[in-house]
Amino acid sequence: MVFEDNGIYYMVLGAQTEDLKGRALIYKSEDIYKWSFAGELKTNMDDFGFMWECPNLFRISGNQFAFMFSPQGLKEEEFKYQNKFQSGYVIGEINLNHISLEHHTEFKEIDKGFDFYAPQVFNYEDKHILLGWIGMPNNECEYVSAEDGWIYGLTMPRALKYKDGAIYQEPLELLENLRESKIVDLETEIADSYKITLDSRTIECNLDLDMKYYNDLELKLKFTNESISIYYNKEEEICMLDRNNMELGGKGVRKFKLKADKSLKLHLFIDNSFIEIYYQDGLETTTFAYFPKYDDFEIEIKNKVNINKLQIWNLRRINYGK
Repeated sequence: MVFEDNGIYYMVLGAQTEDLKGRALIYKSEDIYKWSFAGELKTNMDDFGFMWECPNLFRISGNQFAFMFSPQGLKEEEFKYQNKFQSGYVIGEINLNHISLEHHTEFKEIDKGFDFYAPQVFNYEDKHILLGWIGMPNNECEYVSAEDGWIYGLTMPRALKYKDGAIYQEPLELLENLRESKIVDLETEIADSYKITLDSRTIECNLDLDMKYYNDLELKLKFTNESISIYYNKEEEICMLDRNNMELGGKGVRKFKLKADKSLKLHLFIDNSFIEIYYQDGLETTTFAYFPKYDDFEIEIKNKVNINKLQIWNLRRINYGK
């Protein structure tokens, strides 16, 4: 990644030491043509994976910088580091004279899904825009599309916002131009359960569920006799994503901590093989691939529920012109 700060260009490279420790190297240039080695980025993560891929370094507030990277080799825990490789960030004070990131936070994963990796951050109209790779290295056998000659993809662009000490992600506003027709528009509906059958698997779904009087919730994305489930337990503050009921492609469960005292907010973007979900206005996200055998598609909320808001749009295709 290359960025400019106070008239100097800096290049950030992912690297590995001879004793197999992940690191980031910084080069600098005054004219973007001739580069000199400035040093290794100093952090307190001396033993944090064996390789740091796709590093990003960008200013988020004052002298606060986010260092976003994809470390390989972290040990799996119950609520984090559950993929083969991870992606996330730390936030600290940058010192480009000493090539150090000081007083930085602990590492936080940027996405808790099955198939998110190698995010890159760009500037657009004074916004930080993230694009991630939908695909997990060395797990090629999980992607059924490889049989048809293609594999992996990219996320939709996400605008990053720094709030309450964390980076929130939200869909870039321009994506609203993909909305073709609104097919559901509900407010304040109470039901023992809720179910809707959809004609398309290319949709945007914005859902706000009242959790003041409820503790457990299950949202199912159903494809005939297959399904993907999202479970939430308010008391334990645990969200779980389960795709074990899919026949093709990757399976498994992902669990992460999520607080939703008053309402659980889910913003889903679904197409024929990828799903991106934003939780609590983008505090957490999950990105993953799925390969249902049938086109039938139904969304079901199984528990008794009070729907504050439910909006669903059909989305048009993206056409890339000259």
